[in-house]
Amino acid sequence: MRLKKLLSYIESLESPEDSFVRLDSISFKDNDGILGMSIWSDYEQEAWSHWEVRAKALRSYRITESYGDGDLALHKGDHVLTLQHTEARQELYFRGSPQSAPETIGRLLIAHREIAGNWIPFEQFFNSYSNLDLLAGGFGLLAEGPTFLIEAYARVLSSEGLKPNTLASRPACWWNGQKWIENTVPLAALVIGNSFFVAEDFKERQFTGRTG
Repeated sequence: MRLKKLLSYIESLESPEDSFVRLDSISFKDNDGILGMSIWSDYEQEAWSHWEVRAKALRSYRITESYGDGDLALHKGDHVLTLQHTEARQELYFRGSPQSAPETIGRLLIAHREIAGNWIPFEQFFNSYSNLDLLAGGFGLLAEGPTFLIEAYARVLSSEGLKPNTLASRPACWWNGQKWIENTVPLAALVIGNSFFVAEDFKERQFTGRTG
């Protein structure tokens, strides 16, 4: 089990739901991310337990704040953070002009949020060309991304009276620093508050001693 020691440590605390996780540092080596973090494990003595977590073959990450108030979780391959890197890729083309391009964009945003929440930016897989101008133009490549999002976007276009067309899917790939390779391994997502790290594996190491 990934991060078994770290997760077991948090569960062993007197009040695990009140634990306080702090991201202290991040560095990179080859394709890995190396995270330094601390856990406030004793409210009376204000003692910190210090850890290092290595994210092997880091795919993506987001750091929005350095603190996660009792909010550290490890998600397996069925989370949207991991699915965006592992699901087959599709291109979404369309024909036809909607009655209102801004309203269609709004409905695409709603569909996106229902599936991906705030974990994946709405604009991440859309054409870099202005979506408003593209929709008003009546045809073109709207988006390219994982199947679970492309299919949702296609349903919105159909409901708006447009004719979506998706090309045959292709495997998801990632850049290993030298070349593009097909993603063939399951991924996991480590979430700390609103920050996250997606990688092939996570290995932890606890530093001896505790500090106040």
